[in-house]
Parts: sequence; structure tokens; C-alpha cells
Amino acid sequence: MFICNQCGCALADNTKPCTDCGAAPTASAAAAAVAAEVKTEKRARVRARANQKKDDAKAAPTADVQRRAASAERGWWRRDRELLLTMLVIKLFVLVFGVQAYNVLQNASTGTFYGWLEIWNRWDAPHYLDIARDGYTATGEQRLWIVFHPLYPWVVRACAFVVRDYLIAS
Repeated sequence: MFICNQCGCALADNTKPCTDCGAAPTASAAAAAVAAEVKTEKRARVRARANQKKDDAKAAPTADVQRRAASAERGWWRRDRELLLTMLVIKLFVLVFGVQAYNVLQNASTGTFYGWLEIWNRWDAPHYLDIARDGYTATGEQRLWIVFHPLYPWVVRACAFVVRDYLIAS
């Protein structure tokens, strides 16, 4: 590195005059030391800026992740509530449609709400209700019902504990 005699700026080439003042460059040990120090300082500033950008890049996602987590904590019940409401509306629609279809096809009235639920008590449903009410048995005709999976009867039994009726619980 070379340094200008008049203005003291660093020059890369000793064959070209200084771009600031037009003076010829001189090579000296002091000038080389100053130029090296300037270069070192410049590198340190560049590294500091790069590290600051890295720190900013690391800090921004952390804040963003925290904000998203806080938003998710507030919004989980809203999403679950919407899902639960959609599920109940679909179940109600299927129940009303089933009752109307039963009334048309059987040319009979279901009458009460309990009658509306009775139309679904067909095929395997009575077996599941018996398992929920009595549990699995090892003797008699009900011993063949061991093939039915236990989760649904357990859930019906738990709901029946609350509503006090197995058909409504199912």
C-alpha cells in the first residue's frame, strides 16, 4: 500500500497520482503501517455490520415466532369451536334428513325426539348399546359380540353416565 504525501489518503498503485489532490505516491514503512491499519479498521467495520445483520436476522424470526405462538394460543379455541360447530350442524342435518327419509319410505311418523333416535338403532347399533350397557360377556349369545371394538361402547357409557340414557348418549 502507498500513501499520498499531501492529503494522506491510501493509494493502491504507486504509478498513479492521488485522485484527491493529484500528488505522487510515496512508499514508506509508516505509510504502509497506516494503510494496513486503515484496511484492518475497514475490515472490522464490515465484519461488525455483517454480524449485526446476522444478529438482526436471528432476532427477527424469534420475535416473529413468539408473536405467532401467542396468536396460536389465542386462536386455538376459535378454530376448535368452528370445527365443533360444523360437526354438530352436519350431524343435525343428517339426523333431520334421516328422519324425513324414514317418514317417507316407511309411511310412518317417528313422533317424539326419542323416536327420531330410534331410527338409528338398527343393524349393529343394538349390539354396541348392549356392550355399553352390560359390557362384554363370556356366556350366552352375547359372547359372540367380542368381535365389536370397545372404544365406541366405552364412549357411549361415559356419555350415558352424564345424560342417564344410552340411546341419547349414542
